[in-house]
Order: sequence, then structure tokens, then C-alpha cells
Amino acid sequence: MIINIGTELTLITVHKELLCHYSQSFRVLVQEAAEARSDMEVREINCEEENERIFRMFVAWLYSQKITRPSEPRIYGDDEQFSHEPGTQPEPEAAETESNFTLDSEDRRYEFDDSSTVSGDESQDEQQEGGEEGAQAEDGEADEEEDEEEEEEAEVDDANPAFLGDGKMSAEEEKAADCRLYVEQAGFEEMDLLDLYSLALRRGVPQLRDTVVTQYIYELAARRLLPA
Repeated sequence: MIINIGTELTLITVHKELLCHYSQSFRVLVQEAAEARSDMEVREINCEEENERIFRMFVAWLYSQKITRPSEPRIYGDDEQFSHEPGTQPEPEAAETESNFTLDSEDRRYEFDDSSTVSGDESQDEQQEGGEEGAQAEDGEADEEEDEEEEEEAEVDDANPAFLGDGKMSAEEEKAADCRLYVEQAGFEEMDLLDLYSLALRRGVPQLRDTVVTQYIYELAARRLLPA
């Protein structure tokens, strides 16, 4: 049968017997529609109060008894400021800054806001000497930073009891990596599960309600195992 979902009445097809078997609400709805039309063959009903995204998750569960992750990310509002992932902050917009650089074409002097000036007639030798000294200073700083990073890595390895020292992950690290991979690739958004649970309550689908609760607990456990 055809279910028209949402205010736009998006068409979704589902087997009537399967839908009525699991959902008490739809069973009553189909019976009332049949009595009103004096026809036992009801092929189409409207559900304007339902959300298309969540209802598609419900239909997928009807056929597989598993909650399927939607292929498209959830939209949290009409404004672009809600387009970021849940639990994260949107990236700040790049600030518009005015250039502090001015050029006087008459005496070829470059002026900056801090009152420092650089003559356009500076000799080539002075520029070359300054470049060599700057390069040597940068090399020295890079060497010092490398030494500090190696010391910090050694301290972290010694302080981490899960580190095996041979480049392999311990059981704890493997479990954390598996949880991270699950959350990134297969995890559900919290609001999707809550909306699906709400649908299960409204439509009288206790099996779906129990499945959502189990999945939600699994989601919490997986995220809790992630390193801080």
C-alpha cells in the first residue's frame, strides 16, 4: 500500500500486511479507512504528521528487524548555522581584515601601522646577509623543536601502560579504535533514535521501541569507550 508522508505527502510504499502486523495504530487506521469507504481494499492513506526521514527508518526496520542508518546527514534547521555535526561547534567565519600596507610611489618607501619603514633602495648585499642569518636561525629552531618532540613522545610512551613499544596496539587501544570507527561510520545520531522511539510509541510498535532502546544503550557504551 501507499503511505503519503509529511506535509508534502511524499509517497512511500510498504506491504499492508507487514505494516498492520507490527503496528497497532496502522491496523486501526486501515480498518477505519476500509469502513469509511465500504471497501476492504485500502491502498493509500495519508500520514501528514510523520517525518519522511524517520518513517523510512521505520519501514527499513519492518523488513529487516534492524535499524538502518540514513544515507543523508540530518538537517537541524533551515539556517546554515545548524549544518555542523551534533556535539561540535561550527567553524568560525574568516574575519575580514583591512591591509595595513601602504605604498608611497614618490619615494618608494613601504609604510606600516607600527611606524616601521623599509626603504625600497636597500642594497642587495644587506638583503642577502639578512636572508642567510634568518635561514640559520630557522634551522636551529627546527632542530630544537625536533628534540623536544622526541622527548615528549618518549615520556608519553613510558607513561602509557597500554603501549607495547613495538608499534602494535594493545587490546585497549584496539577496542577504542573499533569504537571510534563504529561511531564515525555506523553510529546513529541521537535525535534520529529519539524520533524513532517516539514513532514506536505513537504507532504502537513495541518491538521497534525495544530495538531502539538496545541500540541507544550500545551507542552510549561505544562513545564512552572513546578516549577523552
